[in-house]
Amino acid sequence: MRRLSLLVALVAISLFGALLVLSCGDGEDADDNGETPQATVKPTTVATAAAKPIVIDEPLPRAEVTSPLTVSGTASVFEGNVIVVLKDAAGKTLAQTSAQASEGAPGRGSFEAELEFAPPDQRTNGIFEAYWPSAKDGTPQDIVTVPVVLLP
Repeated sequence: MRRLSLLVALVAISLFGALLVLSCGDGEDADDNGETPQATVKPTTVATAAAKPIVIDEPLPRAEVTSPLTVSGTASVFEGNVIVVLKDAAGKTLAQTSAQASEGAPGRGSFEAELEFAPPDQRTNGIFEAYWPSAKDGTPQDIVTVPVVLLP
């Protein structure tokens, strides 16, 4: 009698960000020698959102946006201070404001802000950026860039 194969997957993220997948069986009862397949461990590196200081939820890349633009995400940055900037394709700043994450580093907090800008005359590419300012000199740290499409 043919028995059902057993597939067990154990996923664990270690302190070093490795993803471990443990599986037993591969959909077959036995190999050509009549032996049951043994468990295998395959380590895979995973970049987790929690490892990045700033993660943008909205806007999504290539999103079509109008004024006011609502931006949101999570951050683990000094004092929870996130600067959000909207630029045109030439790099000219159209709007800028600060957002306060609900928690500062080492915790992770959520943030949301609105950017009001003068709409372009026609559909054009733009760039949304988020960063946290250095406590030492205010220089942008860990800049996250999201391409967007600005609509009239």
